Amino acid sequence: MKREYLKKGREAINNHLVDSTAILTESTPLFAAFETLAVGMSPEVSMNTRMIAAGSAYAGLGYIYGKGRDISRRLFRVTDKTSERYQHLHDSLYSGAFNLVLAPTIYFFAGEKDISKIAVGTACAIGLGSVNGGPIGYSIDLFRDLTGIKKSERIPKILRRQNSKVKKSLVALLVGGAIATTTGIYGLTADKKRDYQEPIAIVEKYENSEGVKESNLENELNYQTGGN
Repeated sequence: MKREYLKKGREAINNHLVDSTAILTESTPLFAAFETLAVGMSPEVSMNTRMIAAGSAYAGLGYIYGKGRDISRRLFRVTDKTSERYQHLHDSLYSGAFNLVLAPTIYFFAGEKDISKIAVGTACAIGLGSVNGGPIGYSIDLFRDLTGIKKSERIPKILRRQNSKVKKSLVALLVGGAIATTTGIYGLTADKKRDYQEPIAIVEKYENSEGVKESNLENELNYQTGGN
């Protein structure tokens, strides 16, 4: 009995790690691009946000999301054989509903007490979750298959036929690709910010030097005229 509980515990932890990694691999580059290129966050702020998101996922949110999705799929009788269109629709609606519950809770405990701001933030979270819900759901099913947790008929046959070693190598490749893409996005936005700030700094330096020259000239004139 004890051995069975330990086995189930290891399986639950493994599922949690795989689901969380799948979610982060799909969403991190996307949100990094959205935050820096669309919203205008600095790479540093966006990177901190992504780190918090990763920490939250591995702390338990990834497990809750994946487990809740499984329950929802059973409730609405969604299987791998269900049409892709309907599966994406389900995952979009599920992700939106998940953020509807999660977002206001996070904002409240983060210290935001303005109801209108919480409402706007929650609406944006629901919108983004709905748009990205389908790809995240597919990513979860893909990673579960590649890591041997659960076979999925959603992924291409050529991938399903590969052995365990090849599949796990693909997981490492996908994770590495997501990290490289995210790093590239932050590098690109940092370069753009630097290119934008350098001309401003030159202008400010020129204006400051001109101001010093004018001040020195004024002091010299005052000295020559006796301060009058």
